Amino acid sequence: MESLPVWELVVYVAAPLLVISFVRPILQPGLVEAAPLFARARRQFRLDMGLYLFAALLGAIGIHLVAGFPFVHSGLKLSLSISTMGLFASLDTALAKERDVIAEARTRRGAMRPPRRMTSLTRRFSLVAVVIMVLLAVVLLLVLTRDIHWLAAQPATPETFETITRSVLVEILFVMGALLVLVVNLILSSSRNLKMLFENETEALDRVSRGDLNVYAPVATNDEFGYIAGQTNTMIEGLRDRLKMRKGLEIAREVQVNFLPKTVEAEGMQAAGKALYSDETGGDFFDFIQENGKVVMLAADVVGHGIGAALLMASCRAYLRQAASDPALSLADVAGTANRQLCGDVEGTGRFVTGFLVQYDSATGEVFWVGAGHPSAVLYTPASGELARLKSFDIPLGVDAQWTFRAERLGPSEHERYLLLLTDGVTEARSGDDMFGDRRLEAAIRRGSTGSASELVDEVARSVGRFCPRPDDDVTLVAVRLNPTL
Repeated sequence: MESLPVWELVVYVAAPLLVISFVRPILQPGLVEAAPLFARARRQFRLDMGLYLFAALLGAIGIHLVAGFPFVHSGLKLSLSISTMGLFASLDTALAKERDVIAEARTRRGAMRPPRRMTSLTRRFSLVAVVIMVLLAVVLLLVLTRDIHWLAAQPATPETFETITRSVLVEILFVMGALLVLVVNLILSSSRNLKMLFENETEALDRVSRGDLNVYAPVATNDEFGYIAGQTNTMIEGLRDRLKMRKGLEIAREVQVNFLPKTVEAEGMQAAGKALYSDETGGDFFDFIQENGKVVMLAADVVGHGIGAALLMASCRAYLRQAASDPALSLADVAGTANRQLCGDVEGTGRFVTGFLVQYDSATGEVFWVGAGHPSAVLYTPASGELARLKSFDIPLGVDAQWTFRAERLGPSEHERYLLLLTDGVTEARSGDDMFGDRRLEAAIRRGSTGSASELVDEVARSVGRFCPRPDDDVTLVAVRLNPTL
């Protein structure tokens, strides 16, 4: 084959390439364009590489039948040359098709989920690099073998040595230069694809970081980039759902806060309350029910946090208000009626509600209380400086429908007194390993018991906030000021 004129060798190479140039447009639409988005680049490579291998076979057959060169020796050399050229060309067209796919996926909202089957990008690069290195080594080896045979046939004289050496070096440099150009072209083509994939991902993440969730990362490949883009879309959908849920919880919080009264007053008493929730919604609540000269005040704590506890809180509050509005029911009956109704709601769930109920009778100045598994209320008399506990004797609401609740009595007094109802989030608020505890609570009560019930509530809440700015549990307070002169 070395004896062929250059123009004739070009014919044997160009003729098969001309054949496949006519066949390719016919096969392209059905085999490539009709394929799924992820498969198009792979189909493009297979189509082009298959056509080049067919062209290599045609070239080998042609040089054997027409020129009479051996099929195994000369034909395989020509086939190797066309196949090597075809490998670089097929990889380049596949990368170009991948760029088209990336652009199309970006403009028409293609796949959104991660690919079901992922092809490793690093493995693909490694395979291509190994194949290219082997082909380059084979081509260079063939060139060197040919030059060695040619040098052996030349007369070795000092006059021709320099010319022969220059010819060999020029040929080797030409082959290496051509191969280097092809390799660099593939590197640049791959870089353009990677740049597009990076830009798609970073643009989506940048918009998300600025609060724009109406965005998606186009999934255009079935490799690591496609997987990352799909997971990014899953994350964005999760953020959208979380935002919707958060807006819903904000509305629920507004509704829950509106449930809670601020103050209540009657002859000889005034009361104020405050609830600070650790989540958007909470299970703590307080309420004031004023009927027929009697005021029922309560603080309660639903086990757990969040929306489930808030829903149970709404039910419990409704049951207690309904029962307390019945003048025929005593405070113990109010607790018992609400308990029976609540037991039907929470049966088998393990949920319950602790509560402390206080009833003030403005006609007699008496105070009755029922403690349902709840922290004791604190009674403070500023005149004597005495602090006492109104203890809880009954079980929580929602545990036993047959339980009989018992009300305790606190008689009237000519001295001003303050009664503080609270949930366990007050004394159990933590700062590191330290708890707010009874000692700090009693000090806050003494500081706040100089005026209205609202001032006492605010002072205790500030004290808890200073000690633990972000409590892990809900904090609920109800302060009752008992003063015959009010």
